[in-house]
Amino acid sequence: MLKKLRRRVKTLVTKSFKKPRKHSSYKDPSPPSSSPSPTPPASPPPSTMTHQSSLDQKPPTFPFRFPSIQSSVLPDPSLFFSPSLLSSPLPTNSFFQNFTLKNGDQPEYIHPYLIKSSDSSLSISYPSLFHNSSFTYQIFVPDFTISASNKPSTGQKNHIISSYSDLSVTLDMPSSNFRFFLVRGSPFLTCSITGNTAISISTIHAILSFSSNNSLTKYTVKLNNGQTWLIYSSSQINLSHSLSLITSDGFSGILRIAILPDFDPKYEAILDRFSSCYPVSGNAVFTKPFSLEYKWEKKGWGDLLMLAHPLHVKLLSDENVIVLNDLKYKSIDGDLVGVVGDSWVLKSDPISITWHSIKGIKEESCVEIVAALCKDVEGLDSSAITTNSSYFYGKLIARAARLALIAEEVGCLDVIPLIRKYLKETIEPWLEGTFNGNGFLYDDQKPPTFPFRFPSIQSSVLPDPSLFFSPSLLSSPLPTNSFFQNFTLKNGDQPEYIHPYLIKSSDSSLSISYPSLFHNSSFTYQIFVPDFTISASNKPSTGQKNHIISSYSDLSVTLDMPSSNFRFFLVRGSPFLTCSITGNTAISISTIHAILSFSSNNSLTKYTVKLNNGQTWLIYSSSQINLSHSLSLITSDGFSGILRIAILPDFDPKYEAILDRFSSCYPVSGNAVFTKPFSLEYKWEKKGWGDLLMLAHPLHVKLLSDENVIVLNDLKYKSIDGDLVGVVGDSWVLKSDPISITWHSIKGIKEESCVEIVAALCKDVEGLDSSAITTNSSYFYGKLIARAARLALIAEEVGCLDVIPLIRKYLKETIEPWLEGTFNGNGFLYDDKWGGIVTKQGSSDSGADFGFGVYNDHHYHIGYFLYGIAVLAKIDPFWGRKYRRQAYSLMADFMNLGRRSNSNYPRLRCFDLYKLHSWAGGLTEFADGRNQESTSEAVNAYYSAALMGLAYGDTHLVATGSMLAAMEIHAAQTWWHVREGDNLYAEDFTRENRVVGVLWSNKRDSGLWFAPPDWKECRLGIQLLPLLPISEVLFSDVGFVRELVNWTLPALEREGVAEGWKGFVYALEAIYDKERALEKIRNLNSHDDGNSLTNLLWWIYSRGNEEEEWCEGGGKFCWFGHYCH
Repeated sequence: MLKKLRRRVKTLVTKSFKKPRKHSSYKDPSPPSSSPSPTPPASPPPSTMTHQSSLDQKPPTFPFRFPSIQSSVLPDPSLFFSPSLLSSPLPTNSFFQNFTLKNGDQPEYIHPYLIKSSDSSLSISYPSLFHNSSFTYQIFVPDFTISASNKPSTGQKNHIISSYSDLSVTLDMPSSNFRFFLVRGSPFLTCSITGNTAISISTIHAILSFSSNNSLTKYTVKLNNGQTWLIYSSSQINLSHSLSLITSDGFSGILRIAILPDFDPKYEAILDRFSSCYPVSGNAVFTKPFSLEYKWEKKGWGDLLMLAHPLHVKLLSDENVIVLNDLKYKSIDGDLVGVVGDSWVLKSDPISITWHSIKGIKEESCVEIVAALCKDVEGLDSSAITTNSSYFYGKLIARAARLALIAEEVGCLDVIPLIRKYLKETIEPWLEGTFNGNGFLYDDQKPPTFPFRFPSIQSSVLPDPSLFFSPSLLSSPLPTNSFFQNFTLKNGDQPEYIHPYLIKSSDSSLSISYPSLFHNSSFTYQIFVPDFTISASNKPSTGQKNHIISSYSDLSVTLDMPSSNFRFFLVRGSPFLTCSITGNTAISISTIHAILSFSSNNSLTKYTVKLNNGQTWLIYSSSQINLSHSLSLITSDGFSGILRIAILPDFDPKYEAILDRFSSCYPVSGNAVFTKPFSLEYKWEKKGWGDLLMLAHPLHVKLLSDENVIVLNDLKYKSIDGDLVGVVGDSWVLKSDPISITWHSIKGIKEESCVEIVAALCKDVEGLDSSAITTNSSYFYGKLIARAARLALIAEEVGCLDVIPLIRKYLKETIEPWLEGTFNGNGFLYDDKWGGIVTKQGSSDSGADFGFGVYNDHHYHIGYFLYGIAVLAKIDPFWGRKYRRQAYSLMADFMNLGRRSNSNYPRLRCFDLYKLHSWAGGLTEFADGRNQESTSEAVNAYYSAALMGLAYGDTHLVATGSMLAAMEIHAAQTWWHVREGDNLYAEDFTRENRVVGVLWSNKRDSGLWFAPPDWKECRLGIQLLPLLPISEVLFSDVGFVRELVNWTLPALEREGVAEGWKGFVYALEAIYDKERALEKIRNLNSHDDGNSLTNLLWWIYSRGNEEEEWCEGGGKFCWFGHYCH
């Protein structure tokens, strides 16, 4: 019988194949039977020609992506996702999906609670269960609703999703200072609250009892529905209650809320014990086959308590966790039990993945199967398919594929060619984009081209980055203002200051200098002398590059020498120069000094070298190395391992013991992480063994939290930035006081002072005429935009709202052409070579726009534009939404935080995360490294970005901009502001200067790029403009302001001093003598192009009573009450 069936199969496959009908028949199929297949809703068929041409435009790319389409039915993800998330694919079936759809106000089940976000509040429900014979579901009742007190509805979004992970989602509330960490399985709802915010917690039940512990960090609330809730806080909080409302005074910190299941004292003790450790995110990691590991990121202190559902409990490996079976929460998924541990491992039994049946088929059973198989294969006809539904079409494909595998298993191989033909005919059109009536397309799931990129241009003035960067780095945007920029320009042989050493790469060798300091009353700089030059012995110059940058990070750069086997880990703040040597390479270490003495320890792993310039150097090796020396040369036999070189400062035995102790642990890279508001964490990657020794400059020491580090104040290295002191620890946390980011003045204006301001305002607004602007410079044009934006905010503050429509019109007319690419004579364009914005003028002229085309001054220019954009988005939200993509692209050019290779911009183009201020030099080689002139314009850039965050409800942007502005202010006050009697700089320089003109990596200059040192009014003004509310914080030290103004005033007697510069001097004078400054300002005939009489009057009338409001001798302040704008 089986033989007869196989002959039938042979006849079947040798018959002429039916010629399939054209795919056009799919459009209007004839039903093959009386049971038509379901038809999906009609949608416009994509063009076959369009699909094919899109495939023909370029060679095959990997990974393949289906052709793009702009869907007309998908919701806009930008409504709820943070802008920083929109450049990545977004989840579409997540546990928090309701938070992203329509109004975002449907509840989601975040075990064990139902959570609902609505009207800038968040409700939590411990749901009860309804059930009958047909279904069961959990009932949402808002047991508690948390919001900010006295915060009226603003019409803003309920929430922004600022981050998410496998096991968590973080919701920010734009109209308050709340961040909710919604982590699945947490018995606590956790909320981070900033800005000293008053809290409201309402309930639809009645509060029966309300009590607290002695420290006011735990409250117990019993409700009339039988529930008992516990409220925990990270610090004292004063809660009061009425029948159904709990309120607080201002509070900043962590608030955690949990229900007490079954009101059992042992449960309460458990929740008390674990209340101080909270998860902020969680990921699932596929570690081993059939194994899944949960890893939670936790904060606070103590162990982490989470809840596991029944399947977790079944699969849970209890190696690293403790299961609390007595702690149970009710759930529709079954009881949730407590598990202690921040890492769980779930293990499943393996399952069999096979092509054929697991147990096999007996031969005698095949007869009936083959008969059915032949009939089913005979019925395969791709042209007869009537459905174009991806679901039903896919089922038909899979049905045929089953026939092929069954044919294999029963040995009926003759039918497989027919099945293969059918599978090709049915699958290929979907893969090639030629299926008529439907097809797979790619949804970019983001607003048009987000992130936005300005049109590309090929610059003729930029250097070639491939000369020094490793090929593996060239596909990502590259740094243009970094601490190692000289290594990337021209010959790459100018020194850079890698604290505490000057480092120079030249002719396949690397020189290290512990610099001495030259100083006089005009400038001070560090002198490069090649104390040691390290190279490979007997390696002739090959004409190759000096070095290749193989990697870099926030705090380090790694140089490889192509003609030798050297890799130098140049990590900022390391007292050691560290070199990895491979290939049993002979080493040469030369010096321009004479070697006076040379000795080693018994193991030949440490050498002490004394030079005739008074220096003593230590050379350490990871294994024995045989070094010998002549008068000025040290050589070795072949060596492989780690070599470390350090100077011994002040030749003190205790210093040598410190260096000995930490010589075996070395850093290879370091990153700076923005962990919390106004907090920055350094994390070094270290190798070797033992603890890590690094050096901190004076601002580090001021901001350093000593929780995880040990400061060695006795170990000091000299530096132009001040003494560098030893710090032991591979992670530092730097904390700044918060600063006020406000639209309006911090201290306010009295009503009686508004008359004069309004008069000046009306006159200044009357003079706004975009058609009269003659400049096309991005810098000067940006200043005019920001000047007008200042008028709008002052009009708001003094209640003169009638002028705002005129200002809005002017701002639109001036900003839009730059964002749309229609500005005549200039514009913003994108450079693919380094990855960033350049100007049209700057792309062909390196001097145009003050070097913007070679990445000079980006934060200055763009900062002015961002200020105007932020204000316009504030007063015209519809305009703000229209141009949000362009606004964020401008901001990201200098403030991108990401490290993704597919980003359009490098990480923090201008900001130096070790020095904690910005650089403005761009891609120009300077012997003294990077430089920055105006700290106030740098502060304005980050302040304006934070204001833009306020305008768009982007709390992450507000936090980052505020943090960077705060650091820039700290740095300005540390290194640019020169106080009388300070000992940071040499006495002669301090005596003659109250402010640095241009600060370089390796130099301090009293002159400016545009003015000589004696033009002190320019030196003051360039550190103050533009005059803003944030200027209050930058010049918070009234004592220093007096010194600075008194030092500057005599320069105003010089003939030809511009009125605009005088205005800035008088503005600072107003900080301590308002009346005299007001009189002088009234007599000015003109003002700086970014300033106005209105702005100066606003500044003076917002001084308040300085002597009462400032800390003695100056001080910082933060009034978060002004954060609500």
